[in-house]
Amino acid sequence: MLLALGSAYIVIWRLSHDDLALPAGTVPPAAVQPQALDRAHTIKGLAILGVVIVLLFTSLPKELVALTAAGVHLASPKYRTQDLLKLVDWPLLVLFMSLFVVTGAFEAAGYGDRVVEGLAQARVNLQSPTVLVLATTALSNLINNAAAVMLLLKLPGVTQPPDAYVLALANSFGGSLLLVGSVSNIIVVQQARELGIRISFRQYARLGVPVTLVALLELIGWVMVTS
Repeated sequence: MLLALGSAYIVIWRLSHDDLALPAGTVPPAAVQPQALDRAHTIKGLAILGVVIVLLFTSLPKELVALTAAGVHLASPKYRTQDLLKLVDWPLLVLFMSLFVVTGAFEAAGYGDRVVEGLAQARVNLQSPTVLVLATTALSNLINNAAAVMLLLKLPGVTQPPDAYVLALANSFGGSLLLVGSVSNIIVVQQARELGIRISFRQYARLGVPVTLVALLELIGWVMVTS
């Protein structure tokens, strides 16, 4: 991961360092107004996050843990619940939820198993780490990386090391290939647009493709060395 991060920095710098400086006389886009740090509210949020992380490793229902944590966080004498809810990007949240609903329905209908069986019949060996990396990357950019993991978890043994590590890294790296590969990409582009910075599909791919290819090659190399 650290190697991929360093490689991403180098690739982006080599391809974009001439575009990072604004031409003389250019007025930069309006920046977001800095918000004063509310130390007590920040500590409360971090404490709740820490408790949630611990509880996720227990047998408690994860949805109840998340809902309870959200309720505790919203119970603030200083901030109105309405003001806090205004900070939520609801269209993006609905998009993310819908993505899992569609993927869950696809899997519940048995199509996930059919995809795995079809790949096996086509002699695509998903037990091979290299093939798993390529398949994960392709699926991540077809149906989003979060949804891709839900389908690939159907593979036998993929939840055990080292395949689990390969799947996690390939999923993270593969989601950076194209703009549609990850919801986080869409979040960044949307926030940039609010600041007057427009990032097109082509502009994203110009950096996303080489960064992802380098990271995937490093991952495949690591798999070969460790195996």
